[in-house]
Amino acid sequence: MANEQYLVARGGRAKEVLENWRQDYLASHKRLVAYMDEIGAIGCFLEKFEKPYAFKFQNDTVPEGWTKPGAQGASRPKKTNKEAAKRLDDLDWCAPLEIVATRELGLPDLINVNRSGGSGRGENYLLLRGTNAAAFTALWTEHADGSLGDVILVTPDYERRKTEFQNQSNAQVSWRPEGADPDVDVGFERLSKAEVDLMFSRAKAARDDVETDPYRRTDLVEIYDFRVDDKGTFELEAPADLKERAAPLFVAGHGFVIWDPNDDAEGFLLTGESEEDLRKQFEAHAQVYFDPPATPEEAAPEL
Repeated sequence: MANEQYLVARGGRAKEVLENWRQDYLASHKRLVAYMDEIGAIGCFLEKFEKPYAFKFQNDTVPEGWTKPGAQGASRPKKTNKEAAKRLDDLDWCAPLEIVATRELGLPDLINVNRSGGSGRGENYLLLRGTNAAAFTALWTEHADGSLGDVILVTPDYERRKTEFQNQSNAQVSWRPEGADPDVDVGFERLSKAEVDLMFSRAKAARDDVETDPYRRTDLVEIYDFRVDDKGTFELEAPADLKERAAPLFVAGHGFVIWDPNDDAEGFLLTGESEEDLRKQFEAHAQVYFDPPATPEEAAPEL
């Protein structure tokens, strides 16, 4: 939108603060899921990144002591249901972005336009969005491997908003809270909306490529009828010929094995320090030596 700018936390204070905030938010979301499981809710009502204020239940059947479902089935504990109300109030949640952006990064969320030409009289504190919308929100991409991209803080377009008021006669413009300054370098890189849109479209295309790549299907080890085991299980259950082949590989101290239980003489065999590393090696090997794995539909037996 015209009154927004996109600040990518590339490093420094910006990256430190927003990475910590994101981890807090993701942890809050996990606690929310656990709380919803506990009360039997199938949905919740909340502003983006903020603590939920109401919940939805299957067939609008709410727990005892909860309000009658309102619009879209929203319900919350009644005032008389002090135990449930306290349980919801005590649900630990991450700090609001408004607090993080202003207190931790020094970004303004208000602008003071003084049309009297001096301090005090004539002050007019205005929201930088020009509406009741929150001053800040956040975005990030998800990569094909499941990792998350840098946090993008969406803020008011400070330069545009300041210019709008400075063009008015006899107007002195300052940021609020006191001492806030959008021009302080804390590690942000400013991107245009087009650049952000391109970033998200590329990330989606990469995820789509992975999802349609037959060699990147989950559990390739099991799909190809191999096994991944710790060394002790392998030595207990593998055929003697295969254990003999593996013995020299264990000299390096590796503790995990990928092996073919159907071929104890020539079958593929890998050892490594971790199960995750071995699965990655197996994926790379499969792309070179194996036919693409069958889709679930292709693998399903005919009726």
